[in-house]
Amino acid sequence: MVSIILIVGAGIGVLSVLLLVALIGVINQLATNEQMPSDLMNLMVFAIIMGVVGGAVDLVVGIMGVKNAAKPEKANMLIVMGIGLCVLQLASMIISLKMYQDLAGLPSGVSSSPVTGILGFALPVLFLIGAVNLRKQARGVGSHGW
Repeated sequence: MVSIILIVGAGIGVLSVLLLVALIGVINQLATNEQMPSDLMNLMVFAIIMGVVGGAVDLVVGIMGVKNAAKPEKANMLIVMGIGLCVLQLASMIISLKMYQDLAGLPSGVSSSPVTGILGFALPVLFLIGAVNLRKQARGVGSHGW
């Protein structure tokens, strides 16, 4: 189930990136005399890059999760992928908080909450829990035992 959500999220992420690219184009066409602050433009470009990379990773991990959900012998690979998702989420959270701090002085009112970053760990942690339970199944341990 988590893998399917990752795949759907990757699709939504791709749509978000396309909308952000379109937004940058519209802003550039509407801005005749004023240019967008370079910090805000850098944030938007970074968001596009992170969206593409994050979407690709989520798509691959989601597909691998669906494909191998019933294969206990693939549990270790899925655990590594789950840990990788957690590490990427942590890096994304740190970078985002730093960028939002740098942009706090802009009149655009850009803000971020640590809660958003923490909620981003929900799917990676659930994926990791599922992979650990799959490994327990491979070892003959009941999935209810921690």
